[in-house]
Amino acid sequence: MSSLTPHLEKLIHNKNTADWLHANRQDVQHTLMQALNTDRHAIQTIPLTLEIYDELASSKYRINPDNWIRLLYETLLIAQRIQDNATQIQVWMRMGTIYARSGRVTSARTAFNIAIERAELEQKPELMLRLYVRLFELHNQDQVNLIMESQVNKAFELAEQYCNPDLMAALKQQVATAYGFRGEIEQAEHFAQAAITHWKQQEKPVKMAQTLFSLSASHRIMDNHHVALEYLDRASQIFASTDYPRQHLVINFEYAQHLFAQEDYDDAYELLKLTRREIAELPPRYASDRDYAACEFSIGHIYRHNSQLDQARDAYLTAIEHWQNCSDNYHQAISFHALSNIELADKNTEKAAHLLKNSFNLCNQLPNSPRKNALNQSLEKTQNRL
Repeated sequence: MSSLTPHLEKLIHNKNTADWLHANRQDVQHTLMQALNTDRHAIQTIPLTLEIYDELASSKYRINPDNWIRLLYETLLIAQRIQDNATQIQVWMRMGTIYARSGRVTSARTAFNIAIERAELEQKPELMLRLYVRLFELHNQDQVNLIMESQVNKAFELAEQYCNPDLMAALKQQVATAYGFRGEIEQAEHFAQAAITHWKQQEKPVKMAQTLFSLSASHRIMDNHHVALEYLDRASQIFASTDYPRQHLVINFEYAQHLFAQEDYDDAYELLKLTRREIAELPPRYASDRDYAACEFSIGHIYRHNSQLDQARDAYLTAIEHWQNCSDNYHQAISFHALSNIELADKNTEKAAHLLKNSFNLCNQLPNSPRKNALNQSLEKTQNRL
């Protein structure tokens, strides 16, 4: 008997018990890694690894993304070696999910695209459609990369062929968000209203509220505050009838953005402090670095407006730390730019120039998009003031 066998048997016995898996996570990960690198156990350890990941990912616990990416990468290498395409799809899908949850949107996009390509080879249209929905969902996190029209068209073709109303509505919901962040409000409204109608008919209030919330954010970005607040009020009322754990976080943060736009900085600050507390009190799987970063970044703006420059610096630096954890170059760039402007206002030109250089370097790494161009122009204006 292999020395690993009793350890694997223990994992098999407890694979559906998240509390045990979390309490023994170091031993679990060590055993899985050893087994995946042992010829005798490698292949049969792949499904066990995926089952344990699924159990933990759906639990109240936050998984360590780097540790699980390493484990899944090992399963991927084995699946590639034995030419098991179906398993490769399942692994890429889970890697995309981990990257997305940890805010690493570029890596998530790559993983989902590879999974889609392999699902097409396997002729799995339903799986392809589900993956397209996940891919488009990334635009909730990353509004820099533009949605590809060819992928949208392909996804709708699949949805029509597969005839799954829920998947069609989910697709329209995510595409609406993507169009909204592009500023194409008419397209966003068209798809969002169709999704809202379906979710209402199916009595799925969380989905309905999420769609209304995204539509509200899209209108706010376009400075359509009256319309945005109407949608936000509707989303808030519907969320209140559910047990959706993130409802207070997202609603309070969005209301704070409207107050900020109206220059009601005191009330915005109070809502952002409440949001910060809600993030801290949520179970780990429901709060992300992106939540912390967005909140601290907005608080930094308020401190800066109130000329509390030391507090503003601290808030922006905290935001940058969380943006780095997400590998979010765009928001790191605008945070460094904000810090540069603080130093410029404080007549620390050398430090301002150094921070601005960091912002330019991050901006240069972004894909071409209207947001990148706008950021670059803003950085150049600051550079001209130095």
